[in-house]
Amino acid sequence: MAARFLQDLFSGRLPESRFDGRRLDCPSRQAFPRYTNAGTDHELVFIPSQSFDAPYEPGRGEKSVVSCMCKYCRYHYVFHIFPGGDEQERPEHLEHHFRDGDSEWYPTPDVDSSPAAKFYPIEGRFRFFCTMCSLQIALEITLPRLKPEWVQMIMDENRMKENLRKAKEEDPDRFSFPPEKEALLTSSSFMTLNQYLRNIVEDDTRRISRRNKTFQIQFGEACEFLFRYLEFEDGTDNNGDACWIQPRLTPQEGKTPLGSPRAFYEDVRSEVQSILGEKPPGEGQPVVKPWLAREQLEKVLRCGSTARLANQIPLEPNEEENLRILGAPERIEDSLLEFAYCRQIETDPEHASDYLRALGDLAGCRSVDLQMFVFEQQELLSKRQNERVTAALDAGPTESAYAHFNLSSDCPEPASYFINVYRTYREQSPAQLSAHRLALLQIGKDRNNQEILNEVYSTKMDLSEACQLLRVSSEWPMDSIAAQAQSVSSVCNPSLSTLPFLDKAVKS
Repeated sequence: MAARFLQDLFSGRLPESRFDGRRLDCPSRQAFPRYTNAGTDHELVFIPSQSFDAPYEPGRGEKSVVSCMCKYCRYHYVFHIFPGGDEQERPEHLEHHFRDGDSEWYPTPDVDSSPAAKFYPIEGRFRFFCTMCSLQIALEITLPRLKPEWVQMIMDENRMKENLRKAKEEDPDRFSFPPEKEALLTSSSFMTLNQYLRNIVEDDTRRISRRNKTFQIQFGEACEFLFRYLEFEDGTDNNGDACWIQPRLTPQEGKTPLGSPRAFYEDVRSEVQSILGEKPPGEGQPVVKPWLAREQLEKVLRCGSTARLANQIPLEPNEEENLRILGAPERIEDSLLEFAYCRQIETDPEHASDYLRALGDLAGCRSVDLQMFVFEQQELLSKRQNERVTAALDAGPTESAYAHFNLSSDCPEPASYFINVYRTYREQSPAQLSAHRLALLQIGKDRNNQEILNEVYSTKMDLSEACQLLRVSSEWPMDSIAAQAQSVSSVCNPSLSTLPFLDKAVKS
């Protein structure tokens, strides 16, 4: 489909076929830990220290930046927003409607190869243009800074309990804790890591003794790779004991530059806090409340807040697919669903029947008003199709073949698209199987496309379809059917002699 809405950028519903078949939806990207309350949409968390609106940074021109992270899959999204034209004259509207522009995927970054790959492991860049105003968005997606297997190991309570057991064997008096304290120590490693990261970003110079009881139980030697990844250095404390020296950051005034060391630690901390929000350690412990990015994005984009239904019932797979086709979010209200449909058919009329089919499926369990709207659109589309077919018949057999599938000869889609449309028509209107095949044959010849012609010639034709094509009855004697086949294939259309059933009939 050619266009999508602002909500698609929240949900990650980008066209997979154009992007190496990669999926950007949240469920397919979630790794350990998997969130119990996650939906199909990304839930973007705002990172204010890396975001700015144009008035805050006049030296950077008109661009605004909104830096976010999905709290469920922990991928990072950075929106570079270019209003274009006169900011005061840009119209406000409930939803932007975007066409896809340039896109680029990158190889998986090697975080050990360079600081740039580690601090900003970019996966892809995408550009979108609003069809309703001059606004543009450049979206950058970067990988989580903490790998899922690292997160799993840090959170592994069995590992921490084993560390505690060994520590008790070596120094029972020093590691003697009440049961409540033991339970907290073996479940709060991310609270401790969050504090270490906070010390770094707040330039609070501290050292972590390797003999520190909390450090020994929650991290120990098994997590040495993590501290080296975070660029802690070896050192000694005032007692001469081995310790970790935390990295020192260059003092920063104003917003944090993307891809800088400071931004890296802010990103890591955002990921840690998202995990704490899902699984806080112990009862009564503080939970980090995320600042959701939707409100900030709507503010920068000058879009009204989109009303959503309260229904939390999980979507069926066909509902998700229909919403994706329309570029619409989950739990969308009927009025906005109509708006989404109207925008799609206005900017992409070639696929009007696909959009209407998706809207019709969704309307089945919605209001009577929406169902009436679908009925009116079906009547209107049918009228347009009839007019198109009539005009095509006057234009000649080639345009008539395209019109049979509600298409035109200048349709830019690849051969696979025509084949899929053909198969859909065969499934939905089996009484016209031969007409569908002949129309596809004409299209294949017009485009001189072997893939389309292979679909015509190589797919199975049963007796009923062959009889439709020959305009005979299946009760006729085979000799008579063969004679009719010979007549049609040699006189009317020599290409038909390669169709499976006709070829068999001629030979018989």
